[in-house]
Amino acid sequence: MNNELSNSKTSGHEAYADAVNKLVVGMAQLNDAVNVSKKTGTPSLSQAITQLQAGLNQLNSKVPALTSGVNQLYTGSTQLAGGLNQLQGNVPALTSGVSQLYTGSGQLATGLNQLNGKVPTLASGVTQLKDGTTKLTANNAKLNDGTDQLATGLADGYQQLSATKLTKLTAKMFAAPSKDVQLKYTTVKNYGAALAPYVLALALFIAIIIFNFAYPMKRKDADDQSLLQWLGGKVLMGTLVAVAAGFTEATLIILISHLPVAHVGAFYAITILFALSAMYLTQMLNIAFNRVGIFIALGLLTLSGSGGLFPAETISAV
Repeated sequence: MNNELSNSKTSGHEAYADAVNKLVVGMAQLNDAVNVSKKTGTPSLSQAITQLQAGLNQLNSKVPALTSGVNQLYTGSTQLAGGLNQLQGNVPALTSGVSQLYTGSGQLATGLNQLNGKVPTLASGVTQLKDGTTKLTANNAKLNDGTDQLATGLADGYQQLSATKLTKLTAKMFAAPSKDVQLKYTTVKNYGAALAPYVLALALFIAIIIFNFAYPMKRKDADDQSLLQWLGGKVLMGTLVAVAAGFTEATLIILISHLPVAHVGAFYAITILFALSAMYLTQMLNIAFNRVGIFIALGLLTLSGSGGLFPAETISAV
């Protein structure tokens, strides 16, 4: 102690005294902070601590509600995440639906345009319907008149019938006023046999057209001194070719195709007669119109398939 008091500069006595003075000043400031300032009226530290304690108590009382709100917020965020996942999964379907909606709107617009374009036709149809209704009303009046005439006629017929004496002949007439009689001229075993005459005639016609196309019908030979000799020679040549073609084809049809023929002589005669008819007709067209006549004959040949030589009723339904 004596050393410290005698050597105050080198010892810590002065530093200690300064620190004590600073502590006293700090205690005074703390006392001022604790107490309420009379000049400014600001709350003291103790009051602030009291208010802080009250706020902490209020916060502590709200902790359960805060916890519940946090749980609800967590649950809502989970549901929101699930909804976002579902929405993301349905995005393709939503996109497809939007595309279909766009396509449907385009189709609807097209349909409306078409309907708009058909409005004049619809209006015309309504007008025609109105006219038809008017005509129908007029026809209905005529029908009523016809019904009256029918009723009058039936009444008159009934009176005439009542005045007619009933005999066996009249009873038979009323029982069977008409009679349907079917006559079969011939029968064939299959459809090919029925079609054979048409094919025969068609082949003869084609052969005769080819002959007239190749044969120089208008060329005159040196031996032809007159027009009748020239025409007689052409007709004679055509006659010989037609007879030979008809005879040959009829023979081939009977021998090769074994066509059932009821009258062989009549079959040869009708075949040769058709060949002569086709030959004379084609020669006449050839002489009159040259090559153009051949095409006219071809046109006649084409018409034969539409009801001339080959009626449509003979076509098999199977």
